[in-house]
Formats: sequence, structure tokens, C-alpha cells
Amino acid sequence: MRRLGTISVASAAAAAIGSGILFGSSVLVGDELATTPEVGPVSTALGVSRRSDPSIDRYTRSPRATTPLRRMTSAQTWLSTRASPFVAHDSDPTVSLNLVGWASGPDVHAYVNATGVNLYNPEAQRSAAKWLVRSGGKPVLVDAWSMLDIRQPGARRFWLYGSDGEASCTPNRNRRAALDLIACGYTGLWVDNVLTQPAQWFKPDPKIDPGPWGDALVALLTELRAALPSGVPFTINAHWTDVDFPYAGSPALDPQAALVRTAKLADQLVIEGGAIDPGVDYAGAADAAWSYPRLLQYADALHDAGAKVQWEKVGSEGLTSNAVQQLGALPPCLDVAYGRPGQAAWKKHSAAWRGHVRTSGFNLATALLTFAPGDSVGDLCEYPGRGFPGYGVDLGPPIGERSVVGDLTVRAFERGYVAVNASMRDASLTLPGGRRGVDVASRASTAPAATSVFSLPPRTAVIAGYR
Repeated sequence: MRRLGTISVASAAAAAIGSGILFGSSVLVGDELATTPEVGPVSTALGVSRRSDPSIDRYTRSPRATTPLRRMTSAQTWLSTRASPFVAHDSDPTVSLNLVGWASGPDVHAYVNATGVNLYNPEAQRSAAKWLVRSGGKPVLVDAWSMLDIRQPGARRFWLYGSDGEASCTPNRNRRAALDLIACGYTGLWVDNVLTQPAQWFKPDPKIDPGPWGDALVALLTELRAALPSGVPFTINAHWTDVDFPYAGSPALDPQAALVRTAKLADQLVIEGGAIDPGVDYAGAADAAWSYPRLLQYADALHDAGAKVQWEKVGSEGLTSNAVQQLGALPPCLDVAYGRPGQAAWKKHSAAWRGHVRTSGFNLATALLTFAPGDSVGDLCEYPGRGFPGYGVDLGPPIGERSVVGDLTVRAFERGYVAVNASMRDASLTLPGGRRGVDVASRASTAPAATSVFSLPPRTAVIAGYR
């Protein structure tokens, strides 16, 4: 397991954490856990990013050019205080045009695509025509974006500045490039499709050597970092299948890999899907392909390489997709999957909301198991008035590293305890030292009473704050 450089762990405490005693399916963890951090206090209250989608448009619309505090709706207040940040597509006027003028302004980052030009923006397509990649006469696409040949310095400059070659808030929205968005008042950038394996993601296969292509991605983000005003952050969304990550032993990332170099340039690297990914083998061993333990090791390796991580949960149905017969699929959480447009489709205490609470707790617990300062979570299931109640919990600094005890992966904190059951079996947890705590990970209906023993069905987590 990875060792946090800012935490001093007494040997007795480390031994106690790693030598929990298993009674049947119950876990009793030793009580010698206290230690003192070497530096200032470490908060584990993780920021929560919320990407926009069409079903959240109604919360951002306002007929007013300016909205004083007394006129802000509860949804606007929620977005401006809970989303850290709110990620808006600048090309979508129902989102970004209405996130201005609020007295309590949200932290809004603008979405940009690192390797493409929007297929539905004909003006940008024409301006970038000489830098777009074709294969066999066909335009090479990723999602709904034409592949931009960022190996060319001119293409990278177009991505940064647009066709006018300068960072300005041009009134023509179709001409805005990455730095134009910052000039228009966005507080950061969310950079998608930082893809280092062209043959894997672009269709048709552009037959591009991944070495020069990866170097070009590093150059693009280096140029972005140099051009951004001081303090303006950017986050990148890549794929962990884009990097060679060994299956056995003590896996590590090649520091010269393009994904690692880009992750170090960014303020955070997104693990899309977070811990709720239908491709993850939850019950698999650490050396199994795409197993849950290996996913944790991947986050450790990113931290060791100097990167910060965002665990972004993009749906609630993925947690059980590999075990439908045993657990049953959880309902999708996005409003677009339901009912009439403009109508709130799922409410507190509904099946969808309970599924959201359960999976958000699992994802947040995973982020705490691998926690390092600068990490966060993201959640596409969060909505004003029906979010996960556990966000914002601060358990204080970690006490040592995580460990595996029976079917549970656990980690102790100064003011609480985290356990994840990724297995197919029921398990239970007894808090150390006779402690009692309240579990925010499964608080779906009523605030539970403090207790010292917790039941963990398959694919669930406990985030217990000591009381």
C-alpha cells in the first residue's frame, strides 16, 4: 500500500490496523489507532464536481441578466455552494448563458475537448479544416468530434486561441477556443478525451504512432498551463486503459508515459465512472484484470507519480451490472431516463434516490481509501434538493494506510473509519476501541443512531464519523 508522506504512523498503530481479527463474517479491528500528523490539519472533506447534462438545465435558467441574493432560487443556491466545480458545455446556451449574474456565483469550469473539433460547429470545422485528420477519405471521429492533429503546432495554437490567434471573449460563441473561455469569465477548464492511444479510441483507426501523439498531448497541455493565468485550474479526463499498468507484484506507472506526464500537468485526473464502473470485477483479486483492488492500486500509482485524482461517478446502475442475478440492477439516476421533460423524475426516498445514496457512498468511501490531499469526487447523479447527504464529511487526517481484513478494505482516520465490502458476501464491522459512529454512506431515509457495529451487504460501504 502507498504511504502518505505527510502522516507519521506509529508502528503499534500500523500493526493494529493490519492485524484485524476475523470472527465468522465480522471484523474486529485493534484499538491502538491514534497518531499525530507531522504537519498542519488535513481535511478529508472532498469537493464534489457536477458536470452538466440536459436534465439539469431547468435549474440554471433565469430570465434575469442579474439575480440578487434575495431572488436566487434554492436550486441556484445549491449549485453555487455544493458544486466544486460545476462543469458547463460552453456550446450549450441553456447551460452556460444562464450561469451568469447570480449574486452568489457558482464555480463554473468550461468543457473543452483536447483532441477534437465539435462536429456540430460548422464554423469551427471550416476554421480547423487544414488540421483535421482523415483516414481513407473519411474524417476520423471520437464521439461527435473531428480529430484535430495536435502534433502540428498550428493545430495546438488553434485549440488554445481559435482562428483569431488571441485570447478574447469573442461574441461569436462558435469561434471560442480554450483560452477564450477563460477570457469570458469561466474559472477553469475541464479537458475531455486526453487519449494517448489513437488506435483504441478514434474511428476509423488513424494509424498514428502513439509515441509522437502522446508527446503532442503533453505539448498541448504544457502550452495550456503556460498560457493560463496564475491560479486558473484545469482537469483532464483520460482512460486508465491508455497506460501500461502491470497486473502482478507492486504495480507502478512509467513516469515517462504520456498519461502520467499529462496527469502531472493537470490539477486533477478524472477516473471516469469512479468506483461505479460496469467494467470493474469487484470480487476479483488484485492481480486480476480491471479488479476493484487493482483500481485502488492505480489511484495509488497516480499519487506516487505526483498526480491528484477525481473519482467521478457517472451513473448508479453500474455497481451491480456484473452481478445482476445476485443483487439486481440499480435504477439509472439521470432525469433524462424518466418521464416528461422539465419534471423532476426521481425524489428523495425513491428507489433511484436510494440507489444514488448507496453508490455515492461506495464511491466516496473508495476515494477515502485512496485519499491524498488535492483529491475530490464527481457525481453526475447529484441534483438540487436530493443529493447524497454524506458529501462534506471530514474524518480528519488518515491514520496510516488502508488494509484488507477479511472481505473488507478498511482505513482509519482521526475522527472516523471507512470500510468497503466489494465482495459477494455479507460482512460486518466493529469499530475499534469501543468507538461509536454514524454511517453517512448508507443514510438513505432517516438519520441513524450511533452504533459500534455495522452490517455491510455485498457492494456497500461504511463511512463512520465518530460520535
